[in-house]
Parts: sequence; C-alpha cells; structure tokens
Amino acid sequence: MEMNHKEETIFDAALKAFKDNFNTPVDYKIEATQKRLNDRTYVDKVVQIRWQNEEVRFCVEIKAHVHRAMIGQLIKLQEELPHPVLLVVNHVGRFMADELKKNEIEFIDTGGNAYINHPPLYVFIKGNH
Repeated sequence: MEMNHKEETIFDAALKAFKDNFNTPVDYKIEATQKRLNDRTYVDKVVQIRWQNEEVRFCVEIKAHVHRAMIGQLIKLQEELPHPVLLVVNHVGRFMADELKKNEIEFIDTGGNAYINHPPLYVFIKGNH
C-alpha cells in the first residue's frame, strides 16, 4: 500500500503547522514508510519527534478526515503497535479534538490543532481552522 500524494501533503502540512506552534525547535525523523507490523497491520509511517532533550516515536496514521467511528479502530490499533499512534489529519474540529483526547489518541492537523501527551511534552490545541 503506497502512500498517495494527498496523504504526503497532509503529513507535510500538519508537521509544519505543529512545528510553527513552538518557540523551541521541534525536529522529526521519518524512520520508516509503509511499515508492515504483521500480516494485517500496516502504519503509514514511523516517526521520531524530538523536542528539547526529549524524543518520542509514533506510528503514524494519515487520514483526510476523522469521524467518531474511527476512534474504536484507532484504540484497537494502538493496542497492537510498539509505539503510540499519532493521527495526522486534515482538520480536527473542537468536538472531535475533545473526543480524541478523552480516548488518549494523539493527533496533529494541518490547522495547527494538536494533542500530544508525553511529559514533559504536553500539547492540547483546538479551535484552529
């Protein structure tokens, strides 16, 4: 399953928006693309995010849109993965941002909305368009 141009565009725009929210540099390194975890589970990317002296690895799922039905799928996926899921999406509205946070699903979007909970890195931004 190869990533399409739209998914790459969403990924690049969401990471740029995330980085633009900080006065401190945030760096990332793509460790793998289209990583196969087992016979039925793939992730779009494995990414290492570095902020100050901290680093976190994420299994990235890129989606054009997010809806409530995805939450259960993401929770189940999270249980199978070696690293936390990072949902990268075009836009997360206020209600969905609260739902994702409540279910401990970390995300970033192209508008700069984000939920990352890896102390000391804690980010929760919602309401950006």
